[in-house]
Amino acid sequence: MEFGLILPQGWLNSIRSMEEIEKIAKHAEELNFNSLYAYDHLLPYEKYSSIEDPILECWTLLSSLIGITDRIKLGQVVLCNSYRNPALVAKMGATFSYLSNNRLEFGIGAGWYEEEYYRFGYQFPSTKDRLEQLEESLQIIKGLWEHGRLKFDGKHYKIDAICNPKPDKIKIMVGGSSKRLIKIASKYADRYNHPFGTPEEVREKVRLLREYNKDVEVSILLRAIIGSKEEIDAIANRLKDDDESVKDYLKRVKDYTLIGNNSIELLNRYRDAGVTHFIIHLFGLEDNIDSMDRLKDIISRL
Repeated sequence: MEFGLILPQGWLNSIRSMEEIEKIAKHAEELNFNSLYAYDHLLPYEKYSSIEDPILECWTLLSSLIGITDRIKLGQVVLCNSYRNPALVAKMGATFSYLSNNRLEFGIGAGWYEEEYYRFGYQFPSTKDRLEQLEESLQIIKGLWEHGRLKFDGKHYKIDAICNPKPDKIKIMVGGSSKRLIKIASKYADRYNHPFGTPEEVREKVRLLREYNKDVEVSILLRAIIGSKEEIDAIANRLKDDDESVKDYLKRVKDYTLIGNNSIELLNRYRDAGVTHFIIHLFGLEDNIDSMDRLKDIISRL
């Protein structure tokens, strides 16, 4: 099994300083986490913060960590396909892979945050169109990475592009949860990523994925609250609904959130459901870097 961490970039967490982000990245590598990830969002999530709060763009943030790390992989969970032309994404990914000595963990999805689209001047197509666009983008990105040049004339994209230097093999992760997206992942992805969900829900997605392709790996994006009872309660108090108690919140999310030492049982249930890669959003990491050590201790006991 492999374990990655979400960087604190302003989405469901706060930015303290670039020095703190670099410290987290270096410590994650020291602890032998496999990867670090950033979300592809341009606005904070309004449920937990103001949309005017700071948030860092994912490609730029990840690029800044190439020179201060040596081994740990760096990736997106996941890119919003609508925000960048796929030929440009292929070029960006190839460049990132070249600069990082092949450490890119490439993730992409169809996009969902409608308000974000409109505020930044993007049209918000129907789900059907966004999935069609994602599939065409995957054809373009894979084609450019594999062949270095591609002429493509599709419904949504038309290109005649060159991608040089052509990268070594870059694994592709496709994230989302719909049946149509899972079928797309089965055709183009090396790994399918499920966003949150209980082990039982993930097991059903894996069953569907295996009907199409038996070789695609499976990861899950998970939230984690690790620490003392006081620390756990403080984080839960920030995340709970206004009319909900801390106790009720922790009870509601316990089947799809890693909470303290109970995390071991839940991680084993996900493993039994077919998950091989865990992408963990560790709440409070920006304020307590030691929570990484606590999480690593839990992982070591699996």
